[in-house]
Amino acid sequence: MEKGDLTSLQLDNFKAPRNFEELYDLKNDPSQLYDVSRKPEFQDQLAELRAVLKQWQSDTGDNEPQKLTPSNHDWLMGYMNNQNLQRGEMPGAKTNAHLNNNSGAF
Repeated sequence: MEKGDLTSLQLDNFKAPRNFEELYDLKNDPSQLYDVSRKPEFQDQLAELRAVLKQWQSDTGDNEPQKLTPSNHDWLMGYMNNQNLQRGEMPGAKTNAHLNNNSGAF
């Protein structure tokens, strides 16, 4: 390895696009280096976490916008994109989450 080269674990920070979901086994991988979301033995835990998220969204009025505001930062190259970006839907706007005072399960 030459000076300036990145290891495969360092390069993972720049992976694009990333997986839609990532899951880490904190007991065996406290540094969160290896995504286990696609391993069969973790599918029950992943399903449980999806259900918790769905309940949280229901309780608090949170949602996943269909059209997010695009980022003005190029994460791979490390510079700002100075385009005039159109604002997308805010999370919770469609469900009036700002009027919901439910703190959710946590």
